[in-house]
Amino acid sequence: MRSETDVLRVPSRAIRERPQGTARLLGRASLGALVTTCVSGVVLSSVFPAVTPTGVSLAFGLLMLGTLALTALTALAQVWCWVAPARRGWITVDSVGVHVARGGRVRTIPRERVRSGWTVNDDGQNRVELRLRGDNVLSTTVESEAEADAVLDAAGVAPERRALTLPLGGPLVNVGIALASIVPTSCASAMLVSTLSRFLPPSASAAMGFLLFALVAAGMPLALRLFAPPSVQVGRDGVSVHGGLRQWFVSFSDLQSARATTAAISLTLRDERTLSIPTFGTRAALRDALLERIVAGISQRDPSTDLSARLAVLDRNSRSLEAWAEALRAVLSDDDYRHAGLSRDELRAVLDDPDAPPERRIAATFALAHSDKDRTVERVRVVVAATAHAPVRVALERAAEGTLDEASLTAITEERVRVA
Repeated sequence: MRSETDVLRVPSRAIRERPQGTARLLGRASLGALVTTCVSGVVLSSVFPAVTPTGVSLAFGLLMLGTLALTALTALAQVWCWVAPARRGWITVDSVGVHVARGGRVRTIPRERVRSGWTVNDDGQNRVELRLRGDNVLSTTVESEAEADAVLDAAGVAPERRALTLPLGGPLVNVGIALASIVPTSCASAMLVSTLSRFLPPSASAAMGFLLFALVAAGMPLALRLFAPPSVQVGRDGVSVHGGLRQWFVSFSDLQSARATTAAISLTLRDERTLSIPTFGTRAALRDALLERIVAGISQRDPSTDLSARLAVLDRNSRSLEAWAEALRAVLSDDDYRHAGLSRDELRAVLDDPDAPPERRIAATFALAHSDKDRTVERVRVVVAATAHAPVRVALERAAEGTLDEASLTAITEERVRVA
């Protein structure tokens, strides 16, 4: 673990900041302004049923223009989240904070503004994402996974130092929920307004119209509050989910496994009950980063004997070569891999461990190669350089290329000295 007095400087192929927090804040302001406009219309129509004074009409018009302006700014901020340009530069992390140098300019982000961070492997690119105070996200692409982990550690947001906080979903999901709420709220509001209109004079019709719009507008933030994807926090102690109707926490010591489904992360408790974290609308890479952090937390809480038992999924156990290979390809799939409770770090540890059974090291290599061949080849190149047993070197290299063969496995057995 790095000290805060250390200085880390790494090059980045792409640095950009996504104003997600700003877009979210503007969106809330837009909804608030819309509701205020509609409520103001109801009040003005009731107070001035015939003619509205010029000054009041002017103020109401400015309020409507302000609402439209906020809506336009919200749309622009969200579009900028999608198309914000990425530039090459340097990331320097020291005791002061994170210094971002690009385009001849240096921007300093104080350490206290960095709330959490995570690493994402997206299409073979290693990316570090730092969530800043206000929920804006600084994204930087680095050369290797080791550099990505080093940036997190230097910024003080590595898993062992800071809980990971991730708001799930996305803007399109929130927009969809808000639009979907229009139909039921319109029907309910129309029924309410129709009932009230029976007891009011005809002059109140304008007020009733504004009331209808106000109720529909108020239904949007209410629907988002109840049904939007939650925010998830993963610490060293467990997983906390909060948002809408979902408020719960589960300790890692109570979790048995975690796996991804199409639109959720499913957590299995030790008593076989399940909990679900909805992830619809969340980027796949971000979902995988969250899942990886949860699986790592579960693994750290498991005793070593349990780890040994879980690693047995890598063993051949008299299976045919084809059946063994097929099972290993599933080790890093959403189902078998997560159900086994293994993490990539555990598989890498098996590959790196010279005392592990050769067959298990080969199996771990093959499973990792199926997920990320290029990175596995690089890792195996380092491992075989320190390996004396030639058949093991050959078998590891072939497994890293995605090949298992009986000849290599047999050679390992024939040359190995057996000790009684």
